Amino acid sequence: MARTAPPQAGYNTNIRHGGKLFHLQTEDLGRARAAIESLLFVDGGRIVESCREPYATDDAAGAPSDDELRRQIRAQHKRILVALRDGVYDGAAGMEVPSDESVDAGGRRPPIIVLVGGMRLKLGEEARGLSDDDRARAQRLLRSVLRV
Repeated sequence: MARTAPPQAGYNTNIRHGGKLFHLQTEDLGRARAAIESLLFVDGGRIVESCREPYATDDAAGAPSDDELRRQIRAQHKRILVALRDGVYDGAAGMEVPSDESVDAGGRRPPIIVLVGGMRLKLGEEARGLSDDDRARAQRLLRSVLRV
């Protein structure tokens, strides 16, 4: 039996990377369209990546539960954030593609920056200098994006 549940809530994240502001939007298009779509914007609206992953809507075909669908949305959002951090979209965004010198001894590229409450936060660092409300919001945002 096909489900008719409303679309699951998605994620919207502003990321500063390589001196440019990116916006990543990932959402469920609803059971009628049965896909998770991510759009990565730069320069105030130019799309540099579009990803649409279909999913089954019939229980017999393995339709995901609401919880599983939320996990898939989070995972797709995180994959694109990691790819952005790793420089995958630098060329498409009109940025100079980083050389091997920009990779540290551990093989990692510089972290991406998330904008929360008007402050720039590096993923994985403590949110210092924020109000308690903004700190809680930042922690929820980072946990929701990074949790798979």
